[in-house]
Amino acid sequence: MLAIMVHNISSAQRLIEIAKLIFNYTTQLEVQTLILSKVTGSAAQSGIPEVSKLAYKHNRSVLIVNEIKEAVELIKPEKVFIVTTAVKSTVKIDEVASLAKRSRILLIFPGTEEAFPKHDLTLGIPFNIEGISEKIGVVPYISITLHEIIKQLNR
Repeated sequence: MLAIMVHNISSAQRLIEIAKLIFNYTTQLEVQTLILSKVTGSAAQSGIPEVSKLAYKHNRSVLIVNEIKEAVELIKPEKVFIVTTAVKSTVKIDEVASLAKRSRILLIFPGTEEAFPKHDLTLGIPFNIEGISEKIGVVPYISITLHEIIKQLNR
């Protein structure tokens, strides 16, 4: 099972788009919980209420935490993967999907175009899909990455 976290997001519209993507594209068995970390600005004020409504309609849960470490302590995943192009990935997509079939893993996506700070990168295993850059925008980046993982899960 996948637990998906979006870290460091300030745009309400972006947060809502990401939540719609996750809740409409994945099944409850694939992704039960959307975790939001370091939510600020309009995302905190108006995005969280909208995401909560979406989660309720899709029979999913939303967990809001201050930092990545809190989420890891709460959900206790077997592995944590930080989706970033800042560091070369040593993990292949089929390995991530295989782990997700057997146990709970946490996928951490960026909520902004900014790279994860070095401290945050130490909290998980850097992961990315070759040839895809965060420069295409956060929502398309999450969409393509999630699509590739779900495709592997359903094989």
